[in-house]
Amino acid sequence: MLRDLIRNELLSDKLYEITSEVVEGLSRDVIETLMWCLSRNEKEICTNFKNIIDEFIRAYPILRMFKYMSTEVIHEALTTLDKNILNTALQIVRRYFEALIKGVITHDDMVPVVVKKDMLLEGRVIPKGALILININKALMLEAASYVNIVIP
Repeated sequence: MLRDLIRNELLSDKLYEITSEVVEGLSRDVIETLMWCLSRNEKEICTNFKNIIDEFIRAYPILRMFKYMSTEVIHEALTTLDKNILNTALQIVRRYFEALIKGVITHDDMVPVVVKKDMLLEGRVIPKGALILININKALMLEAASYVNIVIP
């Protein structure tokens, strides 16, 4: 199942649609493989397999994000489980470059934001409607979570 997932993702120009059945199949295969190698006391095989799975978990989302962002067409018909995450990541990247191009990022990576909801930030209560400067990385995450709007003319 893992091999098929990787092959399908790499050989297709479109994103492979990850369904709950795919995730369940992957989980089942990983558990069965670990049970097999543990039942035979194959510690080295288990360790190598775990390292492969760890690397896959690290690299696969990055591959999907780059693949998703590299196309001009937003994948409206895509029914994959990670569609919302991919859409959010794309919006964060777009907003970052928009802020960069429009010159609103200061020399110390701060941007102006308008607070949309009362929030606690670094131990301070920031009221709705406040105009503050915060780090661009925090601002992008807070904007994705609908707490602030980055002020970009």
